[in-house]
Amino acid sequence: MADEGLLARERISSGNDAAQTDLSRFFKSWGDETQQSATTVGTVQRQAQQS
Repeated sequence: MADEGLLARERISSGNDAAQTDLSRFFKSWGDETQQSATTVGTVQRQAQQS
C-alpha cells in the first residue's frame, strides 16, 4: 500500500489529468496505513478537494 500512496503522490504533483483519481487513491492509502476510519478519510479528502 505504501508504494501505491507514493505513486499517487508523484502523479498528483506532476499535474497529471488523472489527479482526482490519484488523490482518492492517495487518501485511501493514507487511511489504510494510518488506520483511519472511512469517515475521517472522506472528510479530509473533501477538504483537500475544496482547496
